[in-house]
Amino acid sequence: WCRDRRAVLVDYWRYEGPTDNLDEPRTWGRLRELLGKEYVADDGKTYVLEITLIDSGYRTDDVYRFCSEYTKGVYPVKGVDTPNSANERREFATMETPNGVTGFLVYVNFYKDRWSSALRRDWDSQGLQPSPFFNAPGNIDDRQLRELTREVKRERIEKTTGKRVGSEWYRTPHADNELWDCLVYANAALDLIAWNLTREQLEMEHTNWTYFYDRCEQGLFFENPAARS
Repeated sequence: WCRDRRAVLVDYWRYEGPTDNLDEPRTWGRLRELLGKEYVADDGKTYVLEITLIDSGYRTDDVYRFCSEYTKGVYPVKGVDTPNSANERREFATMETPNGVTGFLVYVNFYKDRWSSALRRDWDSQGLQPSPFFNAPGNIDDRQLRELTREVKRERIEKTTGKRVGSEWYRTPHADNELWDCLVYANAALDLIAWNLTREQLEMEHTNWTYFYDRCEQGLFFENPAARS
């Protein structure tokens, strides 16, 4: 993530295999290895994964148990369309799992509305990109990119009355949309990190994005090469 929600897709992993056993090396085992991965930028700065969100909508108990292996940084999430209250304008809420693990409810419609608009934006390669903006590597394939467009917003019709009662995001059955989900949850992860720093640690009245990105540029999430020498 760059300043003002300019996103850069660095890696997109797909681990296929059974997930009913947390000791399965092809899935959960490979995920454990990924969580320890370090990334070295062109300027030598080293980055690690700051936060990992795992969708608990499938194999919920297994996700909770996996996240409980980590004291911090790995959290279960559950996607929810909208907050319970129409007056609640926020993107996420904290939850606690039955085994005492902290997790988060993510109000996905906020992010889907944001990125549906952002993915339609053009950039002429001059000056700063618009905000937010999505950047993909040159070797990404069309199949993966199509996963960003598998959901469409449509009118929501009340079945009993036939009346329009708002709108909803709809995915064609069996259409892959994993990259879209990853983008939504990755943006939620960014918001959680900024919220934790500015609201929780520094007790600011609101998430101060200017301060947050300034701290990022100063080395909040990377290690300079000189620090390792």
